[in-house]
Amino acid sequence: MQPVLLKPDIYWVGAVDYNLRNFHHYSRSPLGSTYNAYLVRDEKTVLFDTVSAHYYDELVEHISAVVEPCKIDYIVCNHLEQDHSGALPRIVELCRPEKIFVSPLGQKSITGIFNTEGWPIEVVKDGDRLNIGRRNITFLETRMLHWPDSMVSYLEEDKVLISNDIFGQNVATSRRFVDEYDRSLLLRAMKDYYYNIVLPYSPMTLKALDRIASLGLQFDVIAPDHGLIFRTQEDIDFV
Repeated sequence: MQPVLLKPDIYWVGAVDYNLRNFHHYSRSPLGSTYNAYLVRDEKTVLFDTVSAHYYDELVEHISAVVEPCKIDYIVCNHLEQDHSGALPRIVELCRPEKIFVSPLGQKSITGIFNTEGWPIEVVKDGDRLNIGRRNITFLETRMLHWPDSMVSYLEEDKVLISNDIFGQNVATSRRFVDEYDRSLLLRAMKDYYYNIVLPYSPMTLKALDRIASLGLQFDVIAPDHGLIFRTQEDIDFV
């Protein structure tokens, strides 16, 4: 599989796990899942999240098809569970990034999970903006969706929301976009994901959605960390 273009200079570089059947040890995943990581090329090249440790080689292969890994300037960790960050230590060693961005609670997670001595960790708070050249990234904290350290990243000029676990589904397929997949199967996968992963945090979900709506953000693409990517207005309105 090759990296997949979402918009000019924005790529999916993650991995597909066809064998996964037990997601986080408390949720069935009969269709497997994906570990979605995203790469943005600009004056600063940014990697959003990594993958499960077992899929490090696939991640590096996909990144290398777009840019030399050593040219990654920043890593954004929207969430530190191992399905998002398992490959992080080896990626940091390979890329030697200038900065690693985490939420305030993400700082506690990353230092609690990994030996981060020498890592250039920088905390970003809710509403902080980062300029990477032609683009600006806005960070929004989404605590308990579904983890205390969770946040999302919004690429303002491209209207792309990298939504972390929000809007995710456990679906393993060679397709990368919702409009390429069977809608009935997708709907079932979305419901299963929500019921098993997000449902206990429904009040936080509604609060986060209200917060995003209050900012007047517009979306051309919603890119979750698991499953398929929403790129048509019909599909975005659907979620």
